[in-house]
Amino acid sequence: MKIHFIGIGGTGMGAAAGLMAEAGHEVRGSDGPIYPPMSDLLRDLAIDVTEGYDAKNLDWKPDLVVLGNTCKSEHVEYKAAIALGHRIVSFPQLLEETLLKERQSIVVAGTHGKTTTTSLISYLLKATGKKPGYLVGGIPQDLGRSFAIGQPPYFVIEGDEYDSACFDRVPKFTHYRAKLAVITGIEFDHADIYPNLEAIESAFIKLIDSVAKDGQLLVNALCPVTMKLVQRRPEIVCGYEVHPADSAHTARPHTDWVGVYRPRSDGRQELTVSYRNRHRFTITVKMSGGHNMANVLAAAAIGAHLEIPGEEITTALAKFSGVRRRQEVVGEAKGVVVIDDFAHHPTAVAETLKGLKAMQSGGRLIAVFEPRSSTSRRNIFQRDYAEALEAADRVCIAPLYSVDNIAPEDRLNLDQLVEDLRKNGTASDHYESVSQIIEALSKECRPGDTVLAMSSGGFEGIHRRLLEALEKA
Repeated sequence: MKIHFIGIGGTGMGAAAGLMAEAGHEVRGSDGPIYPPMSDLLRDLAIDVTEGYDAKNLDWKPDLVVLGNTCKSEHVEYKAAIALGHRIVSFPQLLEETLLKERQSIVVAGTHGKTTTTSLISYLLKATGKKPGYLVGGIPQDLGRSFAIGQPPYFVIEGDEYDSACFDRVPKFTHYRAKLAVITGIEFDHADIYPNLEAIESAFIKLIDSVAKDGQLLVNALCPVTMKLVQRRPEIVCGYEVHPADSAHTARPHTDWVGVYRPRSDGRQELTVSYRNRHRFTITVKMSGGHNMANVLAAAAIGAHLEIPGEEITTALAKFSGVRRRQEVVGEAKGVVVIDDFAHHPTAVAETLKGLKAMQSGGRLIAVFEPRSSTSRRNIFQRDYAEALEAADRVCIAPLYSVDNIAPEDRLNLDQLVEDLRKNGTASDHYESVSQIIEALSKECRPGDTVLAMSSGGFEGIHRRLLEALEKA
């Protein structure tokens, strides 16, 4: 089959194109300027990509057209495809129709931790000889790329609640035929398409209702929103929760899996796992923070559900190196470590900072935050960001990424954010440009400091640029 992807440079679209190419289809696509790593991936796959949109890009007469969810209804190639009578699908529809109908789908959803948990499960299954297919919304360091067609029966897929396409306005995860589903927690997000938390809940209800009758819902029992929603399918619910070793806790009634974690002197964390009050195994991992321990526990629980022996689970997960842009150490210069992280929701910002702070042996933890996502650029979480960023010793706020489509009264107030942080004793400034941040930090950073750059985008290459500036300082 000949398949044309409109918007092929997106993370999900590029991965879907790769899956179709691996399956033996002839694949081409178009997009605006495409940047690494997706441009490199498509080149390596020998997929023909046209930069720039034009109706002529359909002259090769594809059998099927796939429209990316960033493309609007007036898109020139979308309109041309309609006029030419091509069948048009979203990429979640494409996966549902061509691949997932023959697989047992393991769908990972939730506001936080989707990418890491999907990567953990995919890596665990691959490391234990299951040869899974997978599609991850990031690049797992141990897997090399974000997708693989694998072999039946398992396909692990990151499922989010965003619209599938302009003509397919349902959450992506509703297309994924879940046999097993993980919900890591539910909070308000995606303010550009969801007006409130209730709308988000309605989306997740669609996922809950779509899970197979003989399937399982593995859910974070510490999230009250999730626990409220899954009561519509109590017969398939399995709860999990994690706690630090130095805190008192009592497992909730619907909790089956409990993880207790503690940091080790070698920079790793140890997670002791119990199932229904009986110890199962202990996992030592390279990642930090309670949020990552929850991700590890979810992966371990899925592995146990699939009857992977405990010793194989612990051995495999101990080797997991993480995901690019999830607490990824980019480099070190003059004793200053620079880390890249995708955190942009206030809960993720707080958990990431707390996790790194707990592992910090000396020096300051400096948070550099770019309000870039549709939610973070708005003042919905004005106070929440101040509370989240307080965990850092020093905070640098970058300019709002793009606010042309956000009314001034709805924008995150950076002056107020800095004022709130300073009131609570956290050194903080906001800057007019990324260059100003680099200049300031290259002068003030000292050996032992850690700089954590947080953004949902490329952040103008601040990580490498800062390392270069530090070397010259």
